[in-house]
Amino acid sequence: MKKYFVSLILFLLFTQVYALKIAGNYTIVIPDNANPIELKAAQHFAIYIGKVTDFSPQIVREKKFDAKNKAVYIGATDFAKKQKINLAELDREEWIIRTVNDNLIITGGYPRGALYGVFEYLEKHAKVLVLDEKTIIIPTDKNLEIGKYDLRFKPVLNQRAIHISNAADNQRLKEFNKGYSLYQTYNGMTKFLGAVRPHHSFRNYVQKWPAKGELFAMDSKGKRMIPGKGIHPGMICMTNPEARQLVLKQLRTFIKNDRIKADKGKYPYPYVYDISQEDNAIKCECPTCKALAEKEGSYSAPLLDFINFIAHEIAKEYPDIYIRTFAYMYSEKAPKTIKAEKNVIIHLAMLGSEFGDALHFNDTTRPITHKFNKMPRQILNEWAKHADNIAKWDYWIVYPRQVAPLVRVNAIAQDMKYYKENNIKWLFAELENPIWMSFFSLTRYLGYKLAENPDADADKIIRQFMQGCYGPAAETMLEYLNLLEKTIAEYDKNISSVAPQELDCFSDDFYKNALGLLQKAEKEAAGNKFYLERIALEYPPVLGGILQRWKYLPEMRKKFEFNKLIARFKDISMKTIDYRIAGNQYLRQSCIKSLNEFMKDAKIRSLTAPLPGKFAKIKGKWIDFNAFQLAKFDGEWTDFNDYNVKMKANSQVKLVDDKDATLGKAVLYNAKDINEVLINLSDWMHIKYLSRLKVVEHVPDDGKYHWVKLGTFQNTNYGAVHMELPTRNAIYAGFWRQLELGKNCTYYISLKRQGNSLFADRMLINQQ
Repeated sequence: MKKYFVSLILFLLFTQVYALKIAGNYTIVIPDNANPIELKAAQHFAIYIGKVTDFSPQIVREKKFDAKNKAVYIGATDFAKKQKINLAELDREEWIIRTVNDNLIITGGYPRGALYGVFEYLEKHAKVLVLDEKTIIIPTDKNLEIGKYDLRFKPVLNQRAIHISNAADNQRLKEFNKGYSLYQTYNGMTKFLGAVRPHHSFRNYVQKWPAKGELFAMDSKGKRMIPGKGIHPGMICMTNPEARQLVLKQLRTFIKNDRIKADKGKYPYPYVYDISQEDNAIKCECPTCKALAEKEGSYSAPLLDFINFIAHEIAKEYPDIYIRTFAYMYSEKAPKTIKAEKNVIIHLAMLGSEFGDALHFNDTTRPITHKFNKMPRQILNEWAKHADNIAKWDYWIVYPRQVAPLVRVNAIAQDMKYYKENNIKWLFAELENPIWMSFFSLTRYLGYKLAENPDADADKIIRQFMQGCYGPAAETMLEYLNLLEKTIAEYDKNISSVAPQELDCFSDDFYKNALGLLQKAEKEAAGNKFYLERIALEYPPVLGGILQRWKYLPEMRKKFEFNKLIARFKDISMKTIDYRIAGNQYLRQSCIKSLNEFMKDAKIRSLTAPLPGKFAKIKGKWIDFNAFQLAKFDGEWTDFNDYNVKMKANSQVKLVDDKDATLGKAVLYNAKDINEVLINLSDWMHIKYLSRLKVVEHVPDDGKYHWVKLGTFQNTNYGAVHMELPTRNAIYAGFWRQLELGKNCTYYISLKRQGNSLFADRMLINQQ
């Protein structure tokens, strides 16, 4: 043992003494017939090493290399082959970094191996980091040595797609961190997916079908749903033999055309073809499909039986091809006995509980191992028994875009390990909230790193990010991250199911501490524009969170004047939009629209009034909807300025001045016949009315406001209850995620009538 340690010490001393500096001593050598990806890899190496060492190595073809210098051999060089590196054995994204007599080999499988090898070397050896759109860390070291390496690695997950929007996101960030895109091909990022939609692709297979009803899905009333541009653009009767043959025929055409293009472009053949249901809950309820679903206990049964047939047949001709399909909505639950063919990929997508689906209870803010995610975890584990290949469609965002200091850093670290342990091989994560999610850049960066290697040290990656982005304020920003994580960990509710304004874990004390840490970080980074700009990115979720919970935060109301706060929130949000997505016009416009809608909503919710005397002594939590909130049309306002709502032209209501109303405004609805007008309280999740009351039976025609009790009902979902008077296009209120599961809720509305004119002032819900 002692001899071994002595040898090790001598080896380390040897490498330190004799390793050569890159500057002045190295030439980059590429194959004589280098492909565009190998050339790009060499250029990246030269550019970044040049910035680090102030020396840019020359790039030469192997036959022209005079061997006067040592070499960095990039790609499929003869030198690499002489070292018995067989590139044919390497996967598309697998790389090798090896030192041979002070020469460096960086190579890998085609097309991305050599490119990824270069990025790995630049990051691990030269300490070059690309942390976000504008943060590139390039240290200077003129004495940087070539190093001693013998590495071989490939990303653990075959797909590492973190989805920001359909439009192109930052190429350098994604490329350098070995991310994957469904929508762009650049620098060798060739798609492994064939030429169909990457999801919800039934429509691609039925476009040229004859209009024969039996080929298409049947609804619950026995009507066949011929595809169109509407709600069922590609519904297939999955047990129909002719439909199966037509899908198979179209798939063969897609494969043939893809391979012709690949041969011309000299890139690998796509090897995954998506055949998956549309983005809705419509399924085929024909007798055959329905019988198979009932027998197997899930509508995944007719879908998987259909996909298995396609996969089995196509494997006879193309044994290298996989068929991917969704386990989503009606097909989410695995069947009892049917198992996926070896060449089938199950694409598991479990919606978050913000969608009000009581079957899921999927808290997308928490890791899948969390107690609130027991059912999603069980579903994943069941599919693991039924399929060799599982892809995960993940949600790293609570919809719609939450404006709250929510963070998912810890969840990602835990999820990636769990996914690896459960043989998940592909990842697609929705992260379309770049402005109002805390530590968005860190979330994305960590996601890329752990998708590549789930066993990597997450804490080390986080600290590396903090140091790069915040410098002298790194420890304080880490403390701030820990505050967010601790607040979420101690909150004993399903976060996705709760409306942001009802997230009482974000209290006055929380915001006092959060603002204190951000201000401390700014002091530590004083005078450094680079670090201050990145600290400022964390303000929108905090300021927006305060605006969300304005009426619940007396200390923050003392600290801030509302209009000044909302102006500051808008300003910092726009700066964040410019920082993160300035070049992505599609996402930019989407975020600006969300910003404007949020500010309207925040202003309206800030208008509060005391409880009427008759309710003041009733225990429980009160949820208050003012006249402005009841003046929505399909859930939206057309315009909002200084608390004036301009209704859409086709709205059935208008907002009017009313001295008798609580806030001096009321919603006016002019009925054709007031005797026919109903107040509807409905549970749309379970498709049933909770109450339907005639206005004339509860509101006298006396020109005075009267409180109408709509009833008391136990909340059986996460707030998917609506009040419509008489329709959604008139006086309307939706309580999405504002009501707690299992609570008894009593609903009241204040109305007055004058002839056929109906005025709505306010709605209250008491929750106990």
